[in-house]
Amino acid sequence: MVQWLNLAGIRAAWSAARDASLLRPHLSVTDISECCFQELYKKGYRYLIADKDNCLTLPYSYSIHPHVEKAWIQCIGTFGRENVVIVSNSAGSSDDKNFQEAAMIEANLGVSVLCHPENKKPDCIPDILEHFRISSHKAQQCIVVGDRLLTDIYMAKRMGALAILTQAFTEDGDSLPAVLIRRFETFLLTTIARPIGIPP
Repeated sequence: MVQWLNLAGIRAAWSAARDASLLRPHLSVTDISECCFQELYKKGYRYLIADKDNCLTLPYSYSIHPHVEKAWIQCIGTFGRENVVIVSNSAGSSDDKNFQEAAMIEANLGVSVLCHPENKKPDCIPDILEHFRISSHKAQQCIVVGDRLLTDIYMAKRMGALAILTQAFTEDGDSLPAVLIRRFETFLLTTIARPIGIPP
């Protein structure tokens, strides 16, 4: 399913132009295989929000990428299946008719896909908190993992979560707007959006 225009992401770009700190991830990794989930759990993090395309799977695929399959199993084992959710701007969104795509991903990846028909990333923070049944004060116990600065990282910084940026697996099969925006985000990452490190 190709994503349609994400107005929330465009608004995020304008906001970040005024405050670049909203785009600075705490940690930048190649992929989730470089994340030590057990150590993060020991630091007090209890919930994980993951992007799907180019973070867990190839673009528009329903299967976990083989390179991160072991790490994904470790992630679920560490936080618990009920404390991990996939948040996509295609599956589970208003673009997903009857949430059919979300159901297929849940069956293949083993965790819930957030249904957020009214708000796309980065504006679906209330939907995430409601899914986990936690208050905004507990958002600091959340980790957001994704490959997009203007959606995943911006959303994480707004909600007070730990922001982990991954590199995209590939541009093959991705939509042209997504490719162009990601290249712009890569430029930002080397200039105003450098990682700041995990909080003590």
